[in-house]
Amino acid sequence: MTSASTPASDGWCYQFHLEEWYARPNSTLTGDRIQIHVATGLTSTQHLGLLAFGVANINQLHPYDANQNASCTGTGTSTTFTCEVSTSSPDDLIIGGPDFFFGAFSFGTGYQAVAPHFAPDCTTEVDVSCSEYQTVGSAESGFAVSYTQATNSIWCLIGDSIQGSEGTS
Repeated sequence: MTSASTPASDGWCYQFHLEEWYARPNSTLTGDRIQIHVATGLTSTQHLGLLAFGVANINQLHPYDANQNASCTGTGTSTTFTCEVSTSSPDDLIIGGPDFFFGAFSFGTGYQAVAPHFAPDCTTEVDVSCSEYQTVGSAESGFAVSYTQATNSIWCLIGDSIQGSEGTS
């Protein structure tokens, strides 16, 4: 693999810039090193978090569901934070990436930790390492990407739909 594509989803959230990138490897990845290079330095009010993970059995030609509402972003100040995705394919992998919340939290209903070895740290400070995923069994409309936190504080969220190998868009 030589490089990643342009962001699939992108947006500013307070001082955080949430982005989602993907790359298609030429062969199966095994212990590969993923690096990020920041073109300019970060200021004291900016944050950089990175979570890299592999997904098997996706539509290689069109990895993201083509539904115009297949991705979402949200910001706010509350104990429950959510954005909604809609899918056209029956076997999408829904992912959620949070940032900028503090205190105990829980994943949305039916979601699991993308990186379970990081999840214990998510009880004190949540960032992209606390990302969640869930596979759906049918096309969805207004499917919630969500988290709940113990305290009423600022949150940011990005959600997306990765199309399974049987996807048609």
